Amino acid sequence: MFLPDRKPYFNIDLDKGKPQPKKDKELIEGLTSADDNIKILALMKTLYSIRCNIVHGEKGLHQYQEILLLPAIQLLRALVPLVYKRVVA
Repeated sequence: MFLPDRKPYFNIDLDKGKPQPKKDKELIEGLTSADDNIKILALMKTLYSIRCNIVHGEKGLHQYQEILLLPAIQLLRALVPLVYKRVVA
């Protein structure tokens, strides 16, 4: 989703429908962290935010969403088997 000034946002307050730029900034800082654990956690939070926007957001599918969804799907296809192996081990 995009704000009127064209800044992307992932986190929204579901009660008020307003962006949460502080949480978005934390995600960006985490994704650019030198610490791999922080980076992985930020990636998982980003994927969860995408999931929440899909479930709770606008239901129409728009072409611009492919820019976000295709890489997210690729990440999930790689991550799910790895997580599954750890859970069942």
